[in-house]
Amino acid sequence: MNTYIINGCKLAVEVCGIYIFWIIVHFISANLYAYYCAHLSLVGFFMSAFQAPSPHCTALRWAVTTGGNIITQMWCVLGTWICGKIFKNYFEKIV
Repeated sequence: MNTYIINGCKLAVEVCGIYIFWIIVHFISANLYAYYCAHLSLVGFFMSAFQAPSPHCTALRWAVTTGGNIITQMWCVLGTWICGKIFKNYFEKIV
């Protein structure tokens, strides 16, 4: 029985680590994109037309979009898991 608990805890840490990784990637990429590709100044405004298609801005945009999508999916998975636990306990009491 202890082996199942230990393996379950290891899996939970790995899954949480993946989500924390994507949260960090999303946060850093969003801030780097705002600084390097769409700087908040008059020069940044005019340069953004030239910077946006550049490789580093394209990569940062991909990281922001993918990170945001994964964070959204994380909340859907967590909500589904919580609802499953609530309804399981509710239906076990009824039956």
